[in-house]
Amino acid sequence: QVYKDAHNAGILVNVVDDTAHCDFITPSMVNRGRVQVAISSGGASPVLIRIIREQLETQLSTKIAMLADFGADKRSVVKDAFSTVDERRKFWEAFLRSPEIEKLTTRNELEDLFRLHLSSSVEVQAERNWIEYNKETEMLSLKSLRLMQQAEWVLCFSDCPDEFIELCRRDAERIYIDTEAALLERLQKAEKEKIRVTVLVKKGRLLSNNELQGYMSNDVYVPTL
Repeated sequence: QVYKDAHNAGILVNVVDDTAHCDFITPSMVNRGRVQVAISSGGASPVLIRIIREQLETQLSTKIAMLADFGADKRSVVKDAFSTVDERRKFWEAFLRSPEIEKLTTRNELEDLFRLHLSSSVEVQAERNWIEYNKETEMLSLKSLRLMQQAEWVLCFSDCPDEFIELCRRDAERIYIDTEAALLERLQKAEKEKIRVTVLVKKGRLLSNNELQGYMSNDVYVPTL
C-alpha cells in the first residue's frame, strides 16, 4: 500500500528485497573521503555485494582520503610545473606509486615527499613487462594484474583471448600483432618514446628473434600460476 500511495504522489520508492517494487537501487558504499566506491548487483544478490564491500574495506587504505584531499589542493601547483597533460599524469603516477607513500601518516610528511618529487629531474624511462597467460584469468598473479594496470600500451598476438586484454588498464592502447618483427618494431618505438608496455604472451610460446629473446631475459617476466 505504501508503494501505491507513493507512486500516486509521484514519489520514487525503494522496497527492500523486492526489486519489482523498486524505482531505484541504493548501492553499497565504501567511503574514503572524496573517493567513493559504489557496488551494486541491481538487487540480484545483496549478500554477495556485502561480501565484496567487506573485501574492499580491507584492501582500500584509509589513507586514500588524505591523498585525495592532497591531490585536490596540489592540482594547480602541478599544472604550473608541467606544461602538458601527459607530463602531469606521469608525475602523479610516479608520486602516488612511490614506495614511501605507504609509510606516511601525516600531511606534513606527504608535503615533503611531494616537494621532493616536484624538484626531482629524474628522466622517465621506458618500461617493458611480459605477462604470461594460460587458459584461465584466475591463474594470473597479483603482480601480473598490477603491472597490467600500469601499461600505456598493451601488445599481444591476435590469438590472445579478450578476457585477458580486458584486465589491462582501461585507457591503455591495445595493439594486436601477427609477427615477431611487428612486435620488435613496436617495442623499439615504445623504448624511444619512453612508453610503459605490457606484452601478453601465451605460456609455451617460443620467440625465435634474438632481440626479442634479449628483451625477455632482461625485462620483467611474470609467469602464470
